[in-house]
Amino acid sequence: VINSMLSPEQANIRRSRIGFFMTELVGKLDPTWEVEVNLIAKKPVQEKESPKTSDQVTKKILFLAANPSNLTQVGTGREAELIKEALRRSDHRDSFEIVTNHAVTIPGIQRALLQEKPAIIHFSGHGSNLGKLAFEDAQGNSFEVSPGALADLFELFQGRGIEAVLLNACYSEAQAKEIGKNIQYVIGMNEEVYDNNSLEFSRAFYDAIGAGEDIPFAFRLGKNAVSFQSMPESEKPCLLIDGEEQL
Repeated sequence: VINSMLSPEQANIRRSRIGFFMTELVGKLDPTWEVEVNLIAKKPVQEKESPKTSDQVTKKILFLAANPSNLTQVGTGREAELIKEALRRSDHRDSFEIVTNHAVTIPGIQRALLQEKPAIIHFSGHGSNLGKLAFEDAQGNSFEVSPGALADLFELFQGRGIEAVLLNACYSEAQAKEIGKNIQYVIGMNEEVYDNNSLEFSRAFYDAIGAGEDIPFAFRLGKNAVSFQSMPESEKPCLLIDGEEQL
């Protein structure tokens, strides 16, 4: 209360002093409070804005599967789901996009490469002991492709963003060696591979990719996952870097 005997000028000085001391006192108790002479009001707390970052680059994974009706059916659908789950669970899930193309034909591969512009290409399906991969024809039957023809296709897309090709199919090493002439990282299988082992390899491989690891580390983790199933089987995946097979 201001003494009524004070002059207006003195009253203003006294009021200012009271306000100053109230500000000091309450500020020590709670710095989020703001004090005025005739009102103690809560100062809104401003939330800190998260630092702005540049647009994040998303890597696209193109999953190509062929399961011709005239061949033994393999778990290509299950493999696609394992890869999606591995990426969904990862810390870097927003950094990847997976596009699946089942019952893939040669025209389908060409169109997918043109439209999707992937960073990683993953093929799931069959391979023959002659080193040919089995795609599908217009009727859904097997259409085998020689290593040279597929290598020519990847040569056309050299320098267009493809970082790695994974051929998860039996006897795909010959194809990997040809593709490796134009793509930095290529993974193939040097023998027949059991379905459950190929699935384990893919799961561990993409667990590592989703965690931000590079292709060589992901390859080694995939081999390690297979070794828990069968040590001899873990020697079947092979990695080529710049066309050179890694031991």
